[in-house]
Amino acid sequence: MDKTNPKLYCLEIRGDFACFTRPELKVERVSYDVITPSAA
Repeated sequence: MDKTNPKLYCLEIRGDFACFTRPELKVERVSYDVITPSAA
């Protein structure tokens, strides 16, 4: 671990869906069962 930045975290999450933010909706969260083209 890097001792110069003790607040560094690594988090791995797995699941059937992913949550992507759509640029035109800003705050709204939308879940899809397949990866979106912009996230590929």
